[in-house]
Amino acid sequence: MRDNPGWLRRRRLVWLYAVIVPLWVILTDYGYESWTHRINFEFIVFSSVRSFILYALTVWSLHDLIRRLQRAERRYETFVQTSPQALFVESNDRVVYANPAALNLVGAKRNSEVLANSIFHLLAPITALELASTRESPYSEEFESSNLPMDAKLIRLDGKILDVEVIVTPLEVDGRCARQILCTDVTEKRRMEHDLMTAVTELEAFIEYNTDAIGIYTMSGHLTKINARFETLFSISRRDWIGRHIFEIPCIPEELHIEARELIDSLSQGQIITEHRTVRQTTRGTQVPVSLSMFPIRNDVGDMLGWSEVMREISAEMEAEQRLLESEKLAAVGQLAAGVAHEIRNPLTAVRGFLQILPSSSPEKLTQYVGIMADELERITTIVAEMLALAKPQGEQFTPVDVSNLLNHVFSVLEPEARMRDVVLEVLNPGTPATMMGQENRLKQVLINLVRNSMDALDEERRLVTLEAKADNGTVYIMIRDTGIGIPKEQLRRLGEPFYTTKDHGTGLGLHVCRQIVEQHQGTMEFESIVGRGTTVCLTFPQR
Repeated sequence: MRDNPGWLRRRRLVWLYAVIVPLWVILTDYGYESWTHRINFEFIVFSSVRSFILYALTVWSLHDLIRRLQRAERRYETFVQTSPQALFVESNDRVVYANPAALNLVGAKRNSEVLANSIFHLLAPITALELASTRESPYSEEFESSNLPMDAKLIRLDGKILDVEVIVTPLEVDGRCARQILCTDVTEKRRMEHDLMTAVTELEAFIEYNTDAIGIYTMSGHLTKINARFETLFSISRRDWIGRHIFEIPCIPEELHIEARELIDSLSQGQIITEHRTVRQTTRGTQVPVSLSMFPIRNDVGDMLGWSEVMREISAEMEAEQRLLESEKLAAVGQLAAGVAHEIRNPLTAVRGFLQILPSSSPEKLTQYVGIMADELERITTIVAEMLALAKPQGEQFTPVDVSNLLNHVFSVLEPEARMRDVVLEVLNPGTPATMMGQENRLKQVLINLVRNSMDALDEERRLVTLEAKADNGTVYIMIRDTGIGIPKEQLRRLGEPFYTTKDHGTGLGLHVCRQIVEQHQGTMEFESIVGRGTTVCLTFPQR
């Protein structure tokens, strides 16, 4: 670009100016002095020195100016040549310049493949018509220049069509009107925008037609979006409730506002709430049990913008779980029947024998025999009471449960079966009193199922099951240990899954029900096992 005819012509004019100006000054000086008849030697010396200095200054100034212009032009040329932005210069519908990025964009290897070609051969017709409207001089008011990108299609030499954004700016080349055309390949951008729009549409459809109730809130707690299921579940209208604060919406019962605030605080601290069972209500006041999950909504730098909540009605699920719990409870009672029957039969046999000898007994013996029979009958009453307590329906309210009493009750129920199966059952109570909140009968059901599983796993030689409890740092630990055959690691990971069992005639529901009961008490159930040495089940619960 530096050696084009326009630049050479301007450079000749600059040097011509550098010669004419000093000569003009000298001639005018001499002409004036000659006209006034004042020419002398001193004047000639002074005028010559003055003209030489002026000439030198003019030449130096112009040379410096030309050097600066050349450096600026070289910098601009370097910038254009190395710029990743594709740049075309068009004059009279012909491409007169294309930088390397432009050649690469159109798929050309040499300048000759692009230069002197019509710009309309590169840009799609719609863009060519737009460019054809910019015909005036770049310095005239009629010249149309757009600082905003226009969408266009660029046709590569290999026939491939690219989506581009075009910016047209005025330019003059050799005194002629021209246009500088900046092209940016946005094919990938358009594809990503299309994919994003598709994803947004799919997400909108997923939210709107989801069978769970979904609500989206801002960080301040104002509702911004709900789906159709949210409307039908709680009998509200999005038109009336969008923009309301979460505690202005009648879905959360008044007594659960504190719980809701605690969940929101946990969410703002980075926690994710999943499958939290709680209660919501409709605008008519009807209570609806739900499984609540809450997730933070973050931007691309990780800042939290709000949160979403997903609520699934679990009325039918809770009824099914209740039926499953009752069936498991009755199954446990039936399995205990043989041991209990054996245990009851022994005291009944003793009572029957003493009744037969009472008529012929002395008064002293009669008193002794009556006391023994009373003790045996009391033993029968205790066993029957434990069985009835295990089988009767259980309320939903949590009450304080003494852990020592809980273990002793389980021992009294299982001890007859343990002796009948030749198993040593031991109970190690905590050294200090420990109390937890829970449903005592359901906790008994868990421990009975786990102890019976331990007894089933014993081998022929070592037949010991230990039931131990302790309290430490606000947590209650209950451990069931056995000296059985142990469980391999690949099976240990699946314990508690529905319908997975290691027994020949098991259903796999017992441990699943136990895990659900433990989780309802905000506890955990973990297994540790060594093949050939035994298994330990550790239950943890919050201490009251």
